[in-house]
Amino acid sequence: MLEGRPVVHVSGPVPERVRSALAATFSLVDTPEGAKGVLALITTTVDDAYLDRAGPQLRIVANYGVGVDNLDLEALAARSVLVANTPDVLTDTTAELAIALTLSLLRRVGEGDRFVRRRRVWEFSLEFMLGESLRGKTFGIVGPGRIGRATGKLAEAFGARVAFAGRGDDLAALLQTSDVVSLHCALTPETYHSFRAPGRCGTPSRACGAAASGRRRWERPSATCSSPTASSAPR
Repeated sequence: MLEGRPVVHVSGPVPERVRSALAATFSLVDTPEGAKGVLALITTTVDDAYLDRAGPQLRIVANYGVGVDNLDLEALAARSVLVANTPDVLTDTTAELAIALTLSLLRRVGEGDRFVRRRRVWEFSLEFMLGESLRGKTFGIVGPGRIGRATGKLAEAFGARVAFAGRGDDLAALLQTSDVVSLHCALTPETYHSFRAPGRCGTPSRACGAAASGRRRWERPSATCSSPTASSAPR
């Protein structure tokens, strides 16, 4: 421990360049006990038990991520502990991944990759592995937050028409008029299984696929879907 420097605990492995930058300013310790600050990975649950372990001297918990699902905000507020996160660092990254999933579905990239790796016999055909363009399609976005809007801009660059549905909007109408649906809504009790509940919105009759952005687990709808998951953090 270095005298005169604030004591900080990093709750898990981070890139070496990040640890080196922290070590240049703070005194890093292996456990949260006695620390003035905690850099919490999203796999670390910071609740009453964790805060009791850290001690009353703790002043800030900085979450290494966009969301704060792993933090008990009420417990932190009760102890007057500041909370920080990184709300914009993955906006463009996640939007690009959503578009990549969409193009992969439309152009049958994953399907073609699996076909080639199986070493199946094939011959040329005008319709063999024939995909579709995003140009001219209606690209529906559920959740017009930062990532949703960034995804919409990228979809427009590919020639798609973008339509949004936010809180209180007619989701069923969006699904019926969209060729592709991209999910960027918070994972809450209200949105959980929104695409599976009988009678809620049904399966989009024209949708060729769906892409979802974020971190938390997301169940596949009955329409074709490729999804890294939906997030519980507001976007």
